[in-house]
Amino acid sequence: MKEVFEVVDVHAGPGGAPLVVRWERRTLRTRSVIDAWRAGGEWWAGRFPRDYWLIDFAQIVAEVYREDRRALLPGFEAGGADLWVLARVVD
Repeated sequence: MKEVFEVVDVHAGPGGAPLVVRWERRTLRTRSVIDAWRAGGEWWAGRFPRDYWLIDFAQIVAEVYREDRRALLPGFEAGGADLWVLARVVD
């Protein structure tokens, strides 16, 4: 997989999974979710939890994550809006 790590605009479905991702002037529509998982934030370092999806977009297969900035971590304020990142693409 090739690392990308670019912030993207996402339209998520009711369950939270990305339905549409806008990346580099392209609109990617989810064909299927291959895998999904949650990685807990390192609260002691002020990092938020992340929800990951490995998605088949028809044009590409990519790993997208949502940084859950609404999560309250001990000693830290909630950060507001979630951050969506296209992390990696299958090359």
